[in-house]
Amino acid sequence: MDSAAAAAAAAAATAIHLHHQQPPPPPPAHHVSVLQQPTTPISMPHPTTLTSLPQFLPSPALASPVGSSSSQPGVGGGMGVSNHPCSTLFVANLGQFVSEHELKEIFASFPGFSRLRMHPKGGFPVAFCEYQDVPAAQRALQHLQGSFLLSSDRGPIRVEYAKNKMATTATSAADAEV
Repeated sequence: MDSAAAAAAAAAATAIHLHHQQPPPPPPAHHVSVLQQPTTPISMPHPTTLTSLPQFLPSPALASPVGSSSSQPGVGGGMGVSNHPCSTLFVANLGQFVSEHELKEIFASFPGFSRLRMHPKGGFPVAFCEYQDVPAAQRALQHLQGSFLLSSDRGPIRVEYAKNKMATTATSAADAEV
């Protein structure tokens, strides 16, 4: 009888240690400024880096975009929109909580960055980002097309060439057109 009681106690102790525990949820998206890459998980030793799937990288570190149209410069997210290459990029599909500071950190991480302007459009902002020349804008477009912003719940960002170069005066009502 003692061996049966010991076996039951051992089984109960084992069962206690095998229950499944849920990891804590990630912090709210509008408090963190990062890009997200849903394809390749890696573990990072930095204590503030989120390590849950999908992978989150702090800005201005850049995630490899998902669905990149780097083989088709000027094509906006596969929607068939194609403008002539210019030094100004149009950025759309931004969430309502994205900040100008967050976007500047991301786009300024590419050489040749000049400035960025955000505009409200139907409750969700869009941005225009100017680079010193077309090759610099093209590099940013190819690397950022289809990237995810953690502050956005709208899916990947859409980056394409703007129809016109950003105006040089700050008093212009619209810096560029799409």
